[in-house]
Amino acid sequence: MSEIASAFQKKLLPGEQLLFVVEDLYFSVLFVPNITPEENYSCQRSGSLCLTNRRIIAILSDGNVWKWFHFSAINSLTERPLNAYKPSWPYQAIMIIPGGMGLVVQTQNPKDVEHATQLQNLLVQGFMKYGVRRDDDGAMAAIIAHEERRRREAEQDKRK
Repeated sequence: MSEIASAFQKKLLPGEQLLFVVEDLYFSVLFVPNITPEENYSCQRSGSLCLTNRRIIAILSDGNVWKWFHFSAINSLTERPLNAYKPSWPYQAIMIIPGGMGLVVQTQNPKDVEHATQLQNLLVQGFMKYGVRRDDDGAMAAIIAHEERRRREAEQDKRK
């Protein structure tokens, strides 16, 4: 068992089982409405992802400390698979999580089909297991706050 898988194992609760671990990933965290499924994001933070029978856990590094994200619901999953037309682009996926947060995750190497397949399997199984089938009030609140901020900025610009 790798050091990262062992770290995930130590975080498990009683009765929780580690199902998948994918290491050597890059992440970016964005917030609704500043994240869209059609964008190709730049991911700078390194980390790993695991799927358990109760949640998904992401470990992200900002270069100084490791941060742990735990979530048990996914509103949507968008994938950008490996593509012969863009051979320098790695596999990338965008998960919108309740509360208006978006987690972008990608493989490091665009040529590593096996690594991309591992990540895709973890994410699709996680989405099938934890996909939300209701509205996300947190995301709606974030969108409303963003639109209100834009409206106020437009009014200030008119006054100038």
